[in-house]
Amino acid sequence: MSTPGEAPGRLVRWLVGLNLRAKLMLMSTSISIVCFLVATSVLVTGEFWAMRDALLARAQALTETVAANSEAALSFDDREGAEILLATVLSEPLVTEARLIVPEPGTQQIAAVPFARVARNSNTMLPITVSRSEGHRFDGSMLQVIRPVTSGEDALGWVFIRLELTLLEELLGRIGLVLLPLLVATVILAWLLASWLERLITRPAIELLRTAETIRQFKNYGVRARQLAHDELGQLTTAFNAMLDEVESHDAARTRIEAEIRELNDQLEAKVRTRTEDLQKSNQGLSQALERLQTAQDQLVEAEKMAALGGLVAGVAHEINTPLGICVTVSSHFHEQVVALRDAYERGIKRTDLERFLEDSEQAARLIETNLNRAAELVRSFKQVAVDQSTEGRRRFHLAGYLAEVLTSLGPQLKRSKVRVSILGERTIEVDSYPGVFAQIITHLAMNAAMHAFDEDGGEVTIQLNRRGSLLEMVFSDNGRGMDESVRQRVFDPFFTTRRGQGGSGLGLHIIYNQVTRQLGGTLRCESSPGQGTRFVLRVPLVSPAAAGQGQSPDGTY
Repeated sequence: MSTPGEAPGRLVRWLVGLNLRAKLMLMSTSISIVCFLVATSVLVTGEFWAMRDALLARAQALTETVAANSEAALSFDDREGAEILLATVLSEPLVTEARLIVPEPGTQQIAAVPFARVARNSNTMLPITVSRSEGHRFDGSMLQVIRPVTSGEDALGWVFIRLELTLLEELLGRIGLVLLPLLVATVILAWLLASWLERLITRPAIELLRTAETIRQFKNYGVRARQLAHDELGQLTTAFNAMLDEVESHDAARTRIEAEIRELNDQLEAKVRTRTEDLQKSNQGLSQALERLQTAQDQLVEAEKMAALGGLVAGVAHEINTPLGICVTVSSHFHEQVVALRDAYERGIKRTDLERFLEDSEQAARLIETNLNRAAELVRSFKQVAVDQSTEGRRRFHLAGYLAEVLTSLGPQLKRSKVRVSILGERTIEVDSYPGVFAQIITHLAMNAAMHAFDEDGGEVTIQLNRRGSLLEMVFSDNGRGMDESVRQRVFDPFFTTRRGQGGSGLGLHIIYNQVTRQLGGTLRCESSPGQGTRFVLRVPLVSPAAAGQGQSPDGTY
């Protein structure tokens, strides 16, 4: 069941969905019908009220005539005369009943039984609904009129007349019979006029619609609409044709431009193919050059590692030469003492010769033992460091003790450069990592400081070890000359060195940077300024990643 608001909505949607022709026909016909109904309604209403007023005036005249002639009958209580007088009223075809009413004795109320009454149907007597103060009332299809009968200022009674309004109903019926054909004729005439008007209005519009549809289907902008009117629709047709002229010219220009664009695209594609082939050839050459460069770089890195290991071997060999030379000298001297003792024994040994031999032998043995222990310590440190640097083995080790062994191996070179190294901080830190990487890091940093940071007077280097949660922080700092910002920013670049031609390859710091960031999974940064020394801050996990190249900075602070 639809709501009251849905029906108008459906009607509006239905009207909106109609085409222009149907709308014009419906509007024209509806306006004509409405105008006809309004005109006929005004006419019928006017006639109805005029006839009603005429009937009322006739009824009032009859009532006044009867009231004027009923004074004698009421005064002398002449009921027969009153009925005869009332019978004259029935000569009017619309009058159905007439009464002469007197008041109740002692009151002014209307008596229940009339003084005299005449009616066309005497069997029924309808009640009186009109009051004396109203004078008359239209009650449905009846008209009731009441007038007093007076004698001087006293009211002797009242005259009541009831009329039927069948004449009005008959009049309305006749008017309806006349208006119905007129309504049909009006609808037909309005439909014909609407059809004629629709053709005048919609034919130009339909012509424009057909032209637009033809252009849309066939994309033929040379078609023009016929001008079928000289009014606003004709002006619209002229404007539409002018628009088609512009569209046709624009379409021709667009077609020409598209052809030019296609030609340019073909040329561009040919150029792109040529350039692509050239780039492919260039890329192939660059790839080969890059491979050669990477191979050369790897070879240089390995050469740098071997050079560092060679420098370590040379330093340790030089350091071992000292105790071994002492041992050789003492052993030669001891041999001479043994030969002298044997000669003395053959000649006859003296007590003083034996005591001197024993004293010299004890001193020689002490010197040989001391220097051999020194050489053994150097060999042991060198052996472990050399093995760690030449392999990628991973193990748990105490960092401070291992760094001390590395620095012991570097002792000869650091002594020549007058560089003093001290290890500070937590000396009980244990790491699960690659000792060879730490050996290479300390070796490169120490030799870099010996070569670049100090002059002939040497300087001091400190290695600060701290634990930062799950991270190891190692700060390698020196009190040397420092470096300016331009050098600091490029300190980790490959092949960058300030001692080109003086033994520097520029790969040392680049190697340790890659080892720290890739293999150890940590970070390495350099802090320096002229005259303020240099600090290398290294942060790596206490437990290194499982494979090289996995870790990035665990804490994300650098």
